[in-house]
Amino acid sequence: MKILHKRGFETKREALEYEREYLLKKVKDVNMGFSQFVESYLEDLKPRLKYNTYLTKEHIIRTKILPCFEEKSLADICTSDIMQWQNEILQMRDDDGKGYSPLI
Repeated sequence: MKILHKRGFETKREALEYEREYLLKKVKDVNMGFSQFVESYLEDLKPRLKYNTYLTKEHIIRTKILPCFEEKSLADICTSDIMQWQNEILQMRDDDGKGYSPLI
């Protein structure tokens, strides 16, 4: 594993928190938080997409998916959580009263 040196933390707590988050990103364990997974996923995805496509995907993830799952770890997300999220999305309406297309 590559050794990382980072300086400039005001407290030991900040340094330890940075180290914990850095290690979670590198390990990519199912016990990592969903928000850390999304961050890692977007970092991996960004170089492979056109800029506007990336922005669209990032917006959808940030506004539609992350609010529902950000406090959970990947291992804690179960089928019923996803089904509940899908049902909530299907109930959403825009200003004209139109909903999203049904999921297949």
